[in-house]
Amino acid sequence: MNNLLKILRVLFILFLIQSCKKDKPIPPDITTSDVTAISYTTAISGGNLTNEGSSAVLSMGICWDTLTSPTIENSKTIQNTALGEFVSTITQLSQNTIYYVRAFATNNAGTSYGNEVAFTTIQIAGPTLTTAEITSVTQTSAVTGGNITDENGGSVTQRGVCWSITTNPTINDDKTSDGIGTGVFMSTLTGLIGNTLYYVRAYATNSAGTQYGEQVSFKTSPLSPSLSTSETTSITQTSASCGGNVTDDGGSAVIARGVCWSTSQNPTISDNKTSDGTGIGNFSSLITGLVTNTVYYVRAYATNGGGTTYGNEITLILWINSPWIQVNDIDGNTYHTVKIGDQTWMVENLKTTRYNDGTAILNITDTFAWEEIGSGAYCDFENAPAKSITYGRLYNWYVGDNNAATKVASNGGKNVCPTGWHVPNYAEWLIFIKFAQSYPFVNPIVCNLNVAGFAPLPGNARDQYGEFHNINSGYWWSTTEAMPYDAQFILINLTGGCNLFSNSEDKGAGFSIRCLKDN
Repeated sequence: MNNLLKILRVLFILFLIQSCKKDKPIPPDITTSDVTAISYTTAISGGNLTNEGSSAVLSMGICWDTLTSPTIENSKTIQNTALGEFVSTITQLSQNTIYYVRAFATNNAGTSYGNEVAFTTIQIAGPTLTTAEITSVTQTSAVTGGNITDENGGSVTQRGVCWSITTNPTINDDKTSDGIGTGVFMSTLTGLIGNTLYYVRAYATNSAGTQYGEQVSFKTSPLSPSLSTSETTSITQTSASCGGNVTDDGGSAVIARGVCWSTSQNPTISDNKTSDGTGIGNFSSLITGLVTNTVYYVRAYATNGGGTTYGNEITLILWINSPWIQVNDIDGNTYHTVKIGDQTWMVENLKTTRYNDGTAILNITDTFAWEEIGSGAYCDFENAPAKSITYGRLYNWYVGDNNAATKVASNGGKNVCPTGWHVPNYAEWLIFIKFAQSYPFVNPIVCNLNVAGFAPLPGNARDQYGEFHNINSGYWWSTTEAMPYDAQFILINLTGGCNLFSNSEDKGAGFSIRCLKDN
């Protein structure tokens, strides 16, 4: 009986053990796939669910972290709960970082993890780009650009080209800013210096820094030559000698030089011109085919690879009367003369700095001092003596005062014109004007006054307050008073058909003087 009870007890225990084995939950079986398609911020992995375990899988996917043994408490994906392989995309990663990945599957028994796989994201690099060839080169500008073919993980936030006169320019040198992103872009380089070698590189900036394309170089176009115009000599009624001096070729050989002339100011090589060799240095020119009694404007020119440059302008006057009839002032300045009707006039504006008895005339340059002076004074236009060589000097009315009633008070009876000459009064000007207006009009470009031989020049003016006025007209004093503080003057407008006007102005203004020969 005892043996039977023992056997029954053993059988019962075995039954209980067997029952416990059948009721214990079993977790899933899963493996982790290799990591592929690794980029700067993403990668692809997955897993293989080979056995659901004792109950259906509730969730599965992959989990990852920068520490080993990641769990579902870390970053993870959620996949369909089906047996077999699955693929998951890992996102929001940091560049150049080691990550650890495991597949996971969860059922009622708990969560199982697959084998651990490690990988490293790619490091973001500077952009990949090239520099475009240089085109449209001038003395001061050029066109280039670049092509950004790959941002290499970081968005391009700035791009352009940089340049310098030294190799390997950077964005710390001169540069352009030409947008963002990838692709082709164009850039214009400005503010360059002629005849200079420059180095250029395209650049692009992203979060990894700034990268540069290959270096290209170019040389800006040559500078224009530097030159001056020589004074005219050997003047006849149909020709004159002139020339110039090319002092610098601008970095490119001078291939043509000479002088050009016209009856209009600022002549160019499109007008009449001579051809007088090549290269730098002095050269002589013979101007021919001129018309008597005409005012011409002459400039030297020189042409190189950078273009054509002109020297200073010279005024050339041909007279209807003999050009050899001349008169000198007390300073030794020489004036040509012309007979207009019954009057004989100087062809040039007065330049003297002294009365004809040798007494110096005050030279006033200061604006305030000019306004305050109440006696004879002169100045150069804009206080530039070089301008008086061609256009004469500017004088206030008191310098030329020949009126018996006032000469003692203003200039002491002194004469600013050479001996035998005088400043004309208003009545004498009217005689001249009447003759000039009746003279045959033979050339629509040259006004009657040029035809008559007067050759008016734009001496411009200085007002009674000391301010200069560049108005491209001629103002000439008469000795005739209009009222106690004003005097009559003649205005010839050289921009409006050479029209003549007469008016009065404050005696303190600065006008030109043209001397008339005594009868």
